[in-house]
Amino acid sequence: MRRFLSAFLLISVMLLTSCETLPPIFDCPAVKQKQEKQAEQAKKAPAENTVAAPKQEPKASKEPSKSANTSPSTSPNSNTSISQKQKQLVDAANWAKGRNYLTINGHRFKMDCSGVVRAIYFKAGIDLAKDFNKYKGGGTQRIHEILRSKGLIYRPTVPVPGDILFWDNTYDANHNGRSDDTLSHIGMVVSSDKRSGNVVYVHHHEKKGIVFEKMNLLHPNDPDYNAIMRSQRARKLPGNKYLASHLYKDAGKGYLLR
Repeated sequence: MRRFLSAFLLISVMLLTSCETLPPIFDCPAVKQKQEKQAEQAKKAPAENTVAAPKQEPKASKEPSKSANTSPSTSPNSNTSISQKQKQLVDAANWAKGRNYLTINGHRFKMDCSGVVRAIYFKAGIDLAKDFNKYKGGGTQRIHEILRSKGLIYRPTVPVPGDILFWDNTYDANHNGRSDDTLSHIGMVVSSDKRSGNVVYVHHHEKKGIVFEKMNLLHPNDPDYNAIMRSQRARKLPGNKYLASHLYKDAGKGYLLR
C-alpha cells in the first residue's frame, strides 16, 4: 500500500511540474503540442529551402514581320495606303483603259487627255468641270487652276494613286518650235511605289488611245523607267527633254475636291 501511495505521489508531482518527462505511454498535452509543432515546421522546411527556377524568356520568332504598309486599301503593286475615293479612281482608270469612247450616265466625254481624266473622275463621283466657267484656257489649264485655287497642287517625287499629273512641253502647242508650252498634257496615277519610285499613270496617247504608262522621278533620265512623252523629234530641242520624267510639272489632289 505504501509503495502504491509513493508511486501515486511521484506521478502527481511530475504532472504538476511537466509531463514532457513521462514515458511515451502517457498522453501528455504538452508533448502532443510539441510534436504537432515540429511536424508543421518539417512541412515548411522544403518550401523554404527550395530555390525558384529562373523564368525562361520566349524564343524570338524567326519569321519575318509583315510589312506595315500591307493594306487592303492599296493599289496593285503599290505600298502606298489610299482612301476609298482613290480606290474608286483606280477602278475607274482600269475601266477606261483601252476604250474607244467614254460615256457615263449618258454623258459623252471628249477623247483627249483632259477628257479622259474628267471621265475617270466623273465615274468616281467627282465633276472636275463643275467650275470650268470661272477659268480660261483648255481643259488641262482649267483643271490645274481649280486645284491650285483649292490649295491642292503639290510636287511630290512619288505621286500617289488618284493624283492628277500635269506636264509641260509635251508638244508644240503654239507652233513656234520652242519648248515654252506650259500645262500641255494631263494624266492620273494608277499605282506607285515609294521605295522604287515606280509610277504607273493613265492618259490619252495621241496614237495609242487610253493607255497605262510609266514614270520614275528617281531615275529621270532612264527610258527603261520612263515612257516617251514627246516624239523623238524632241531630242533636237534645247535640253533634250522628251521623257515623262523630264516634262513632269506637278500633281494635284483632285480626290479631295468636294
